[in-house]
Amino acid sequence: MPDADPLLRACVSGDAVAVKKLLRRHAPPPSALLLPLVAGVQSGHAEVVALLAATSVDLNGRWPNANGYSALYMAAGKGDEAIVRILLERGASV
Repeated sequence: MPDADPLLRACVSGDAVAVKKLLRRHAPPPSALLLPLVAGVQSGHAEVVALLAATSVDLNGRWPNANGYSALYMAAGKGDEAIVRILLERGASV
């Protein structure tokens, strides 16, 4: 993933420190946060998901390349209880 943006790379790798720094340095618009959120969910990085869920990202947004599923649906499908809990606590809809 050499051409991917730094935030996406950090989310995929689970580098929560880098995610926190990148979010502080430049606040991407909510629409630009959905792919990193999906990447964090699919990679199973709960701390990264928590950081992104605390932003203005649309937790109920559906990513077209993920069959139109929401982050909550993907986390539940993976059986990732920690991420499901984070998303629900931050306001994701069932």
